[in-house]
Parts: sequence; structure tokens; C-alpha cells
Amino acid sequence: PRSTFEPFHTQTSSNMNQELEPTTGARLQPHSNHGITQVRSLFEPKKTRINGIYVASKEHYLRNDIRCGCAPCVPCSKLPLYGEATGQISSSASMVLVPDITAVLYQMDLLESGLAPLSSLLFLQNVVSFTRQRSSKLYERLKALLSREFQRDTNKKLSSVSGKGERGNPMVGVQSGAPVGSTDTGSYALFCNMQHELTFLDRLERENVLEYESRCIFKAVQYLTEHWKPLGIQPILLTNDSKLELLHKDSKELKVISVSTLVKQYEQQYPTMLEMLAFTGGDDLQGGSEITMDDTEDQTTAAITEGFEEDGNAAGFLMNKKRRALFREYLGEREVARRLKAGELHQGVFRISPYNLLEANVNIALDRSNPDVRTSILIVGKADQNRALDGDLVVVEVYDPSQWKQVSNKIVDQEQVETQDSIGDEGAGADADAHVDAHSSQKKGSAMDTTDSEPVKRLPTGHIVAVTKRNWRPYCGAIQESLYMGGDSALFLPVDRKIPKIRIRSKRISELLHQRVLVVLDGWDRTSSHPHGHVIQQIGTSGDKNAETEVILMENGIPTRKFSQAAMACLPHPDWQG
Repeated sequence: PRSTFEPFHTQTSSNMNQELEPTTGARLQPHSNHGITQVRSLFEPKKTRINGIYVASKEHYLRNDIRCGCAPCVPCSKLPLYGEATGQISSSASMVLVPDITAVLYQMDLLESGLAPLSSLLFLQNVVSFTRQRSSKLYERLKALLSREFQRDTNKKLSSVSGKGERGNPMVGVQSGAPVGSTDTGSYALFCNMQHELTFLDRLERENVLEYESRCIFKAVQYLTEHWKPLGIQPILLTNDSKLELLHKDSKELKVISVSTLVKQYEQQYPTMLEMLAFTGGDDLQGGSEITMDDTEDQTTAAITEGFEEDGNAAGFLMNKKRRALFREYLGEREVARRLKAGELHQGVFRISPYNLLEANVNIALDRSNPDVRTSILIVGKADQNRALDGDLVVVEVYDPSQWKQVSNKIVDQEQVETQDSIGDEGAGADADAHVDAHSSQKKGSAMDTTDSEPVKRLPTGHIVAVTKRNWRPYCGAIQESLYMGGDSALFLPVDRKIPKIRIRSKRISELLHQRVLVVLDGWDRTSSHPHGHVIQQIGTSGDKNAETEVILMENGIPTRKFSQAAMACLPHPDWQG
């Protein structure tokens, strides 16, 4: 056997065939050695970079000796253990959550929390494989979650707390610098459903990736339901799609719960669950993800992305009031590709001015015949910046020369941009947003002002029509106390002045005042003047030397986490002398 996430041998070969249709074939071979019951030869046509076609042939092994991942299961405990980090569900668990693709892609911070409602998680092999294709960063976090070292460290956090640490109390042992909610024991396991003879499914003709992966997930959960019935353990599919929960509400074969429903059930008992819930109701995927898919899957990936954005409304119950759009809708992927090829649009990195936050620039090759000559395109105003953040890879449409503007010589900071920013972003009404728009227009107009009698030098000006790749990262800062009016919503003010204020939600906002916290972005809805995020770490008290030092290190990308046991083992013994 190979590593944990590729536990079985795979052989790949290729054959060029220009006339082969894009379908997948399979042939069965009986096999009885070492638990292998079938060997399937899977054929999958793929495109090359020069639009050729080759057929990838893989031998896929199906076995009858795959463990289910649950400790109390006696039949499975007698089977061999494949891989290095398959994990095991605790014998004390009565309910096991099985996250689907949307839950892993959008709610990883919540899954890593170790809180009692999320202390028993079983991950499926096809979900892990899809995560690997979708985002290398999330894949590494998922591997760490399933590693034995992570589970040992999680268990030590509870045992190191003296006195009355009870299982399920999210506030036990919380200290400055500790991830929010990472205080409970957790048991995590991997079930190789794509190698199990009873859970593997063939991909149907004309079935897209998302439909196939969903069928495999449903099949695995149904199998585990029957397999664990004598143990009294109920597997529940955890999804970020509230529509899927409603669809299977009365199903007896498959029990489904959405992340939003889970948070509603436990937010009073575990306040940190709400603040770690990622908002996914906007136009954006989670920032910073690296997307690497085969060329043949581009259209399918776009469809999956659209489905996630439409259906993955885990925090929709928090944003249920209809409001007018403040920003333009991003152009579709196909239209962007077509217009980029035609030279109507241009792509570049978005950079905010450090002095005037209402001005930004994108360096592009305006003349396609001479790509080495770069032109700086001026982006003026929040409306034209269209929810882009510093460092994002964006697509720009250049205005007509009659609309070009001059760079302003005024200094504009966040307080000037949002003088009357309201805490009721979701329900304060249109007046506050109208003020922001009016203020932005006023500042844009000031960019046209000239001093003395110098001739006006106008620069090429444009607006953002799409964001190709987000450059989001965790941001250090503090809650803006002056605008906090009570409740579970507040504005977070990042240390980096180029980043706008971020709306966060938590049941313990009053406890986080005067604290340095770490926040990650979830998205930026068209109807909101602020992006949405959630708290992942409480660093320390504002003004404290240690807390401020850690903020400086984090903001400059210097790792502050403790070294692993493996790294510490490389050091010489304390008694060693050179």
C-alpha cells in the first residue's frame, strides 16, 4: 500500500487517439489475492495542451478488507490497516458526521475546531481527492487533521488543563494565542470508499464531476448506516448546502444536516461555533485557493463553482433580508475568456494606493503587439474597484479616453471613506450605503481637481469586471468598538490599512473587545459594503507587548506556531556539548 490518501497501487498508461469520444469504459477482472476482489481497467480520455486527445488507462483495485474507521466495529478491527494516517472514530461516539465536498471547501475552520458537536468526523476518500484537486492549501490542512500527530496534540490540550475540564466545553483551556474552540478531543478517520467493493460506483455517461462525486458520497453514507446499525452509531452527512438538507429531510436511508442547522442547534452552548461559521452567500469562493484542474474539466469546474455559490448558503439565515446591489456583478468565466482573447479586457494584479484608499492601479500590457510595455490603469472609487482587494489577480475593462482621470493628491484613509459606516450593514437600510456611494463619488470627483495652472495629465482609467484569483490571507486586527452597538455583529478593523473593514459575527463580541484577533475572509456579497469573515484565533490583549509582537510577525508572514515533535527531535540532547 502507498500513502494514506493514495493507499492502493495505480498504473497509468496513455494512448493517442484523435477519434475517441470522451466516455469512460471499464472491464472487470476477478482477483482473490490479499483482499482484492476486482481489478477494473478505467479508460478516461483527456486533452493535451495542443488540443490533442490521449486515453489514460488506470488499474483500479476493489477490495473487501477496507476498514470502516470506527473503533467499536469488531469485524473491521480484524482487517489490515492500510496507510499511515487513516485515524479512528472513538468508541464513545454515538453520532458521526461525514462532511461532503462543500463542507470541506467552505467550513474547514469549523471542522478543525475540535468542538464536541464536531468531535467525530469521518472523511471519504473521494472528498479528500476532490479537495486535493481544488485547493492544495485545504488539502494540506485536511492531511494534518487526519494525522495521528494532530490528534495527539488535540488530546493533550484537554489533558493539560488542570481541574474540571469536561468533554464538550469549548471554553476549557482557551488561552491567548490558541485557535478559537480548539479545546476538545477529536476523533477523525478516513474511509476509502472508492476502493471498497460495496461503495465504489462507475461514472455514468454524460454525468458531470459533481453529480458523480455526490452519488459516491450518498452510497458511502448509506453503506455506513447499515454497517453501523448493530453498533447504534448513526452516520450523518454534513453539507454546506441547505437545499440538500431539505431534499432529504424525510429520507430514512440518508440523514443529512447542513452546517447552518448544526450551528443553530449548538450556538447557545458553544458560542464560538457562530464566529467560526464561514459566510458563503456571495459571489466569491474562499480566498487564496489554488485551482488546478485538467483542461477537460474546465466547464465542469465552472458548473461546480456556480452550484456552490448558489447552493452553499450556509450563513443564509444571517443574511435573509433583500437589499439593493452596491456593486456590479462579475462577468462569467466564458465571457471573460472570450473578451480577453479579443483584447477587450486585460488582466493584472490589483494594487491599492497606500495614501488614497479610493485609488488603485493595475499594470497591464495595453498594446498587445508589445507585451513588454506595461501601462498603469487607474481604478477610482469603491464602485469601480468592485470588491477587489490588494494583491488580487483581476480583469479590467478600460474606459473611453473621455472618462480618464487624474491621480488625486489627497490622502484618504478608511475613516474618511466610511465616515458614517453603520453596524447594521445587513439591515440598516439603504441610507448608510447611499452615504458611502455619495462619499465615493465625491472623492472620485476630487481626483479631477487641479492645482495652480498646471496642465491636467489624465491617466488611462478603468473598472474591475472579474476577479481571477483571490490573494486573501488571515488578517490581524481588532474590533472597532466605537461602532459596536451591541448584538452578535461587529466590524473588524485590520492592521493592514489597505484592507477594508470586515464584518464578523460572534456570540461573544463583548469578550473580544480590546483584543487582538485573527480573521479570515469568507466572501464579499454585492449587497454589502463590507466583506464577511470569521474569527479563527484570539491573539491577546491590545497593547500587550507579546500580543503586538505576534501581530507584527503574523502580518509579515513569519511563522509563529510551535515546532512539531518531529522537528524538535532533530535537535541534539540538552546535555550535548560541542
